Amino acid sequence: MVKTGKLLILLLGFITFLALGLAGAQTIQGTAVIGGGESLLPLCSGHTCSEVWGRSSLSFTVNGATVSTTSGQGSTSLSMANALCLQMTSSFPVQCTGTTSSGNTATMNLQATTDFQVSTACKIVSPLNIQGCLFSANLTGTLNPAYQILSILYTPPGDHSSNGFANTNSTGTTNSVGLNFAQGTTTTINASGGILGQGSLGVSFGVSAAMGNSQAYSVTYESGDGSQLLSVSQPVDHSQDQFFLWLNPQMTFTSGNNTSATYSVGTVNNQPMDIVNVNAAGLQNPSLIPLSILLPQTLQPGVVGPGLANICANPLPPDQCTQANACGCVPSDFAPILAKDPLIGASELVPPSQIDSSRFVFVNSQILEGPEQAGGAPVTNSFTESDSSVTSQTNSESVDSNTSYTTGAGLNIPFLFTLSVTHTNSFTISSSESQGTQNGSAHVASVTLGSDAVACFEHVDIYEDTAFHTFAFALPAQAPPECE
Repeated sequence: MVKTGKLLILLLGFITFLALGLAGAQTIQGTAVIGGGESLLPLCSGHTCSEVWGRSSLSFTVNGATVSTTSGQGSTSLSMANALCLQMTSSFPVQCTGTTSSGNTATMNLQATTDFQVSTACKIVSPLNIQGCLFSANLTGTLNPAYQILSILYTPPGDHSSNGFANTNSTGTTNSVGLNFAQGTTTTINASGGILGQGSLGVSFGVSAAMGNSQAYSVTYESGDGSQLLSVSQPVDHSQDQFFLWLNPQMTFTSGNNTSATYSVGTVNNQPMDIVNVNAAGLQNPSLIPLSILLPQTLQPGVVGPGLANICANPLPPDQCTQANACGCVPSDFAPILAKDPLIGASELVPPSQIDSSRFVFVNSQILEGPEQAGGAPVTNSFTESDSSVTSQTNSESVDSNTSYTTGAGLNIPFLFTLSVTHTNSFTISSSESQGTQNGSAHVASVTLGSDAVACFEHVDIYEDTAFHTFAFALPAQAPPECE
C-alpha cells in the first residue's frame, strides 16, 4: 500500500497566548530522518517477469509548495536527503541547513522563520502498479511551552487556617496535550517517569504516563512534610491563592511510518523540573514577586532553570532586575494564568459551584471557631479532607492553559513532516478530571481551620476543584459571617 503523509496534528490555543519578544525573527527548527534503500522489483509483461531497479518518489509539501526527488539504482537515504535539501532554497518556506548520515538513514536539519503546514508523500513510480515506498521520511521535533499550571491551592477562611498537601498524599491530575488527530490515525504517549521537581512549599511533582488514555499524561504531587498554605486574614482572601507553575516542560513529537505519532513529556535538556509557586497578588502586581522566583534558578550544580520572568513578553537581563521593576514583567504577562482561578475576587459567601458548577463540587462542611474570651488562644480544627465519599459523576472539567512556546535560542519547535502545525506561537495543555473520585482513588488534602476572633463560630463549606484535585472554601450564604 502506498504510504502517504496524511496525519494532521493541530496545535490549539488561538484565544490567548504570551508573546516572548525575542530579538530578530523566530527560528523554528526540526529534523527529518530519511530511511530506506534501493531495491530490485518485478517487472512483468504477460507471463514473463524480470527484475529491474525500482524508482520511488519522495516529496515534501510546505504551505502549498512542493519539492520532490526520485530514486534510482545507486540511490541512498543520504543522496535522497541531499537532493531534497538542494531544492529548499530561500524561496521555499522551509530551508535545509545540512545533512548527516548514520547507517541506512540520513538526517536533514531544517528551519523556518514563519508559520507553516507541512506533509510528506512517497510512492513507487516504476515499475507501475507496485504499491509501497522505497524511501520515506519521519520527523522529530521538540516543543517547549512557556509554562504549565501544575496545581492551585485555595486560601481558607480564618487567620490561623491553612490548606495544603497531605503528607500521605500522592494524587494525579490527567493532562492532555492540545492535539486533534485526523480520523483513522493513532497516537501513543510515552511520558517520562521519575522526573521530580520541588516547589518552594515543599511539594514534589512528577510526570508519568496516564493509564487508559493514549493522548494524556499524568502530573502527580507528593508531600513528605504536609506543606501548607497559611491564611492571612479572617475572610477568604483569594489574592493569596497559590499557583504552582512548571517553567521548563518539553514535549517531544515523533511521527511514525506516516500513519501515527507519539509524544513524550519531559524537561528541557533533561533538567530537573523547574517549579515555582507564586500567589495571585504577585501575578496581579509583579513587583510583589520575589527576585528569587523571577530570576533564573539553580536546579542543581551547573544546571540553571529559566525563572518566572522567562514567560514575560519583555524580560530584562538578570543584571538589570530589581524588585521594583519585576524584571520587566507586567500584569498582562500573567493574566492567562490568573484566568485559571475563577475564584479571584469572589465573595466568601458565593459558593465556588455557583461560579463554575462543572469544575467545583461540594464535599462537606466543617467548623471554623475562635476563643470564647478575649486573650484566649486561637482554636484550631485540623483534619484531612478527601473526596472519597463523593460520588463520581460522568461530566468532567477541562482547564486549558494557552501559552506561548519558546523559539530560537537553541530550543527546538516541532516541525513534523507527517504532521501539520497550524499555529506556532501558542499551545494548549488541558487539565481534565471527572468530578469526585477518579479511577477509584481518593484525593486528599491536609486542612486546618482556626481563628483568634472572639466568639467566632462558622460553618465552612468545602468544595473540590476537580481540575486540580485541591479544595476551596466558602461560607453558607444564609448565615452572615461571624469571624470578621
